[in-house]
Amino acid sequence: MKLKFWVNVITVVGLIGLVIVSRHQFAQAYEKLFDLNLWVLSLIIPIQVFSFYTIAKFYQEYLRVLGEKVAIGQLMKIALELNFVNLVFPSGGISGFSYLSMRMKQYGVSTAKSTMAQAARFALVFLTFMVLILIGLFALAIYDKANGLMILISSGIVSLTLFGTAIMVYIISSKSRINGFVAFLPKAINGVVRKFRRRKDADDVIDMEKVEHTLEELHDDYISIARDWRKLKPTLFWAFMINVAELATIYVVFVAHGTWINIGALVISYAVANFAGLVSLFHGVGVYEFLMTSIMASAGVPAALALSATVIYRVLNMVLFLPVGYLFYRTFVKQKTGDPDTTPQELAQ
Repeated sequence: MKLKFWVNVITVVGLIGLVIVSRHQFAQAYEKLFDLNLWVLSLIIPIQVFSFYTIAKFYQEYLRVLGEKVAIGQLMKIALELNFVNLVFPSGGISGFSYLSMRMKQYGVSTAKSTMAQAARFALVFLTFMVLILIGLFALAIYDKANGLMILISSGIVSLTLFGTAIMVYIISSKSRINGFVAFLPKAINGVVRKFRRRKDADDVIDMEKVEHTLEELHDDYISIARDWRKLKPTLFWAFMINVAELATIYVVFVAHGTWINIGALVISYAVANFAGLVSLFHGVGVYEFLMTSIMASAGVPAALALSATVIYRVLNMVLFLPVGYLFYRTFVKQKTGDPDTTPQELAQ
């Protein structure tokens, strides 16, 4: 929690500093808002719908490898619900894991398979994004914008992605390592939390038996997939398309401003913003805008234009699709508990 808190403090302060330093450019950007091409901007709607479709297809293809079949229409609804849950119930993605597990139970999908699907989404989306990072660096190099900072950032993202994926595979590929993980990390978390509780005999935050059972199921699913990695080809394709669809949505906003920016600047800044969003509150609000603007500005995109386009993209995405996700979420939890205000954590209990 402390890490998330300080990340948000630093980025909000940075965002305020950026506003102060670039105040004259913002005045110009405000004037440009009135010149936005609304027809081009409206393309956000079909592209973002396609973006949710790519997420649904990813889940469908991955679950198919694990022997589960879920209709694409239901997965589209779940993708919209997860978009709402991860923003409104900020927890570094934990809310999304618990909600997806609960949501998929009605289709006969176990908690382990749902967890595996969500973890695979994070891992494979970032892994396939490395292809786009290489394309982005090439696009920057053509216009002599691939400076040392861009190369350093790209190398860091690639290294962190490979390291995180390797750690996850290393743990779930061996039952002995799973047992070691269960014996160490969850107990450590429970121990730390217990020190700050008034009641020392209160229930643990993490149920050890559930964690061990889930991880053992994850191991079995991993072994099944490891026997034939070629089964993941459709899943990898849709993981790649998740990135393409989201980048296309943001790029349309720049085109609506009348500017065709270097795609490399967008790719690198998007990667950085999403990595930082993993440890931030409220789905990276503040973190996302600041980092997107800063990285694009260092690649030659005017700071005011970068911030304006990023904010418009974020606002439109929330205004257009959060209400839909909320309606689907509310309908499900009302059917499940009778109380539409139930949180994902309460559902999982």
